[in-house]
Amino acid sequence: MLKQIYKFSLTGSWLYLSFLWAGLLLRAIFADKWWWLGFANFLTLYWFLPLLIIIPLALVGKKRGLFIVSGTSTAVFLLLFSRLFLPNLPASSTDTTLTIMSYNLLGTNQDWPAIQAAILASNADIVALQELNREMADSIRQKLVVQYPYQILDTQDSLISRFPITLTRITLPGNWGSPPQIYLADFKGEQITLINAHFYASVHNYDRPLMDWVFREREEQARIVGEFAAESGMPTIVAADFNATDQSKAYHIMTDELADAWGEAGLGLGHTFPGGPSPGVERPVLWGRPFPMWVVRIDYIFYSDDWTAVDAALGEWDGTSDHRPVIAKLALK
Repeated sequence: MLKQIYKFSLTGSWLYLSFLWAGLLLRAIFADKWWWLGFANFLTLYWFLPLLIIIPLALVGKKRGLFIVSGTSTAVFLLLFSRLFLPNLPASSTDTTLTIMSYNLLGTNQDWPAIQAAILASNADIVALQELNREMADSIRQKLVVQYPYQILDTQDSLISRFPITLTRITLPGNWGSPPQIYLADFKGEQITLINAHFYASVHNYDRPLMDWVFREREEQARIVGEFAAESGMPTIVAADFNATDQSKAYHIMTDELADAWGEAGLGLGHTFPGGPSPGVERPVLWGRPFPMWVVRIDYIFYSDDWTAVDAALGEWDGTSDHRPVIAKLALK
């Protein structure tokens, strides 16, 4: 019986490795060309989990070929993700250090005390808010005016700051459900650009042409924002609900122009989505079963090369939002 189980395990291991390398090849050639490949790439991290069983199996059974292929697969995993687990060289924290938080509140969130606690716990100089509702905007105006005297809360994607800020009239081209807000801030005598952007989310109705369109549009949005930031001529920070992981084509388009604070200064996976205390709108349901919480990282702080990332961390979760905030401390060069 044990021999049969072992044989079955070996067959399953080779079958898994065949699918893994086929997926890696498709990803290398086509990126997110089709919606189903885009969704698969969304969860690239989890492609490698079976290796935790297969490598010991190969060692115990002295299966050299299986060990070589599974070891090579592990090397690919390390190539893709090891930077998230390596300690970062300490960057100098100077008087020109700015702490910024990007925080998707969830449009239906009414838990003001928890949100207030999360914002104050961040000790951020600037907080970029996505999915801000009217009641929450009124609460922020009343309760956080001392800590954040500069507030622009007129849209779903808004900003509060300890430094003077101005909302520009600049509009970016392209299709946007909620157009990016572009601000100028007076940061200790230096004028900087802040962009609060909410990128297209993948739809959940499994309309294939629409899902393909969403992936292409998100890539175009990344190109537009990245190029604008690169051409602004000023130190620039982009706070974003990016709705894509660091394994997506959209991410690689964005990081052609801007750095990712978590990728540079964070430690660990930094997963921010999905949250929500119960399955439903706040936490996706797939085939009748709720997604586990905190599966992927889709919230980011990007920055131009005028900055250096000193630190990056996850903010306090308010217990209701489907996102966790991300915080970055950036030093102006």
